[in-house]
Amino acid sequence: MSKQLPIVIILLALVSCVTTTEKYQLNIDCAVSTETLFKNLTEQLMFEGLHVTQSEVKLGYLRAESAAGHSNMINGTIQRIWEFQVIDNHIIAYAKTLHIHKDRFGNVVASGSVYYRDDTCKDWTWYWNVRNRLQSFCGNDIKIIRTDVKNIY
Repeated sequence: MSKQLPIVIILLALVSCVTTTEKYQLNIDCAVSTETLFKNLTEQLMFEGLHVTQSEVKLGYLRAESAAGHSNMINGTIQRIWEFQVIDNHIIAYAKTLHIHKDRFGNVVASGSVYYRDDTCKDWTWYWNVRNRLQSFCGNDIKIIRTDVKNIY
C-alpha cells in the first residue's frame, strides 16, 4: 500500500485540476465554392477589425484574429478569433475570445477561451455581423452545437 500512496496522491491532484470549457460550434450548409465563401467572409472579417492569419482554400480552413488588446479588468489581453472549416459544403465555425492574464511583473498566470453563440450581447458586432453574413450568404439557418472540452492543468 505504501508504494501505491504516491500514485493515489498524484491521481487526486490531477482530478482536482480538471476544468471544463463550453465550446460552441456554428454549423451551416453552404453550396458555394470555398474560394467564393472565403472571399466573402474575409471582407466582413476585415470590416470588423480582424485580419486573416491563415487561409487555405484547398484545405477549407480560414482563421482571422484581432490584435491582442489590453484589458485592465483582467490585467492582461483579450484577442477575438474566428475559425472556419469547410467539409463537403458544410461549414463548422467557432467565434471565441482568448484571454491571457498576467501578474504585476508581466508573467502569464492564466489563460482561457470563451466561445460565443446566439445569446451573445447584441453589441458584440464582431460576432453578429460575421455570423449574420455567413447565414445570409449561405441561405440556410445556423445550428449551434455545444461540446464540453476537459482541460487538465
